[in-house]
Amino acid sequence: MKIRSRLDELLESPNLETMKFFPQARFHALKGSRKGQFALDVEHPKRIIIEPDHIPLPKLEDGSVDLKRVISVTVVEIDDYH
Repeated sequence: MKIRSRLDELLESPNLETMKFFPQARFHALKGSRKGQFALDVEHPKRIIIEPDHIPLPKLEDGSVDLKRVISVTVVEIDDYH
């Protein structure tokens, strides 16, 4: 099942930036009311929605999330948010 595979990839990744190297995951930041969350494709149209589990949130100088320093996430939901 793709959901289990994607969750395993998350568990095995040393940081969130690593998810960019799994093209089938289509890792991307969300916008609008979901700003600060990220999505990973699983079985169309469902996605795993995650958010960094860090206080404070590690950020780069431009204000974006420093994905290299995000080593813990929370799965918010698995859903078709469109």
